Amino acid sequence: MPGKATTASYAEMLDLAVNSGKGEKVSRQKIYTYIRINYKIDTDGATFKRHIKAAFTKRLDAGIILQQKNSFYLSAKGKKHIADQYDLSDNDNEASETEENTPSKPSKSVKSK
Repeated sequence: MPGKATTASYAEMLDLAVNSGKGEKVSRQKIYTYIRINYKIDTDGATFKRHIKAAFTKRLDAGIILQQKNSFYLSAKGKKHIADQYDLSDNDNEASETEENTPSKPSKSVKSK
């Protein structure tokens, strides 16, 4: 039996790429760039284009993302879907807070002569 895929599904990649726009409209080119950088997938191949087109259709039909010309953004239903489906906690802020609270190395006192 084949194991579970190690990469995310195309629909999941699309959700997170559109969500990365933080409420702004995201172009198809920015979505491809996000996927290429974060998932290290060749976005020029025919296989990718076929699968991402199916993911766009699936998400548009479900009402998770909305299209305006050639840009996409999350609907209210999509924002709820993202919040329920994916853990998007901001771990970077937590790490920086703990680093600020930890004392740095004590400075060496300079002896006066």
